[in-house]
Amino acid sequence: MRKLILLVLCATAWAQQPVAVTDGTNGNVAVKPANTQPALADKSQVITLSPNNGGLPVNLVAQAQAAVACKSSGSVSSLACSYGSNITKGNTLIVAFCNGNTNAPTGPISETNTANTWVKATHAANGSAFECDIWFAVNASASEAKQITVTPGGSNASIAMTVYEYSGMLQWAPGVDITSSNTGSSTTAQTQDVASDASNAVIIGAVGVGTGAQTITPGTGWTNDSGQQNPTTPAGLFSFISMSQLLDDADAVTPSATFTSEPWALVTAVFHSASLPIAGSVRVPGTTPRTTDSAQRCTLVSAASTNATNCKAFPGNVYGFRFVNTTTTIYYLRLYNLAAAPTCSSSTGFVESIPIPPAGASGQAGGIVSMEPMGEAYSTGIGFCFTGGSSSTDNTNAAIGVFGTILYR
Repeated sequence: MRKLILLVLCATAWAQQPVAVTDGTNGNVAVKPANTQPALADKSQVITLSPNNGGLPVNLVAQAQAAVACKSSGSVSSLACSYGSNITKGNTLIVAFCNGNTNAPTGPISETNTANTWVKATHAANGSAFECDIWFAVNASASEAKQITVTPGGSNASIAMTVYEYSGMLQWAPGVDITSSNTGSSTTAQTQDVASDASNAVIIGAVGVGTGAQTITPGTGWTNDSGQQNPTTPAGLFSFISMSQLLDDADAVTPSATFTSEPWALVTAVFHSASLPIAGSVRVPGTTPRTTDSAQRCTLVSAASTNATNCKAFPGNVYGFRFVNTTTTIYYLRLYNLAAAPTCSSSTGFVESIPIPPAGASGQAGGIVSMEPMGEAYSTGIGFCFTGGSSSTDNTNAAIGVFGTILYR
């Protein structure tokens, strides 16, 4: 690898002549600029040269082919899923799956043709109901057709899965560096924020839902790779999606998804490409909108209740809020430092009460907008009640007609 870098540097810096780049096995390989958006056609044999750094090879992460999702019908012991086209030697294979038991599998992946070494990135189980995993194999042994079978073990149950193929991953060591997982029972599946230790990475997530089939919607910035997968005649696992997000910098992202309230499990893993240490300052311009820098929204459309809501089940910051009150009655936003929806009659986790001004008359609107540029820290989680009274234990219902957003990270 050092010889190749020296060759390109000398040619680009001094001779300014065309250089044929070889992979050492298959002959010359295709070359494209590093500031060109990766495409599905980019395979592991594509070497990307940067026009801005003297010609250093930059191994961009790219999805080699479209992800393929599969789901079971009835209770099964295993589920098979085939890639849409042949995989490419040297690429990274990733399998995200959930199943309707909690066997904590230690070797659930089998495959057709040439064997690869599979490693578990992350695992999470929601009680004894269902579990979700992400497994991967780096440096695929051969270019060939490939079918992946997941056999979780334990009793027969529902299974759903997605298979991925990526080029540009680490090929000589496991390419997973950061994982997160969480379980719960609510309308939002969410883990703590995740940040890669370098740019040029991808984060893969799997979401499983139990007790009832639901439509799962990924959070801001996430792509639903699997489509909605609801196993037929479900047992344990009722709904599944896998999702991903390209990370063009080291900023943190929030893994999350929403659905009608159900038990859930969410797992994520970050994979990144090889990095070459260099001296000096390097700026890598973003190739996608910087949604990872943006605040998340936690919204309220008031009901005739105390409107107890959990926005974030982990530590975070509140950066502001905006509330519009179309009623002629003053109501109160009561913020809580909790990892779950508050019990509004309890002061546990209570932080403050904020009055929301009423409309001056019927047909008008009142309200309040407040921004916190530095953010206010919530060490446990972010939640609120919206009630008719201001005390830390008020349990008076509000009314329909107030609309609000809390901005947080």
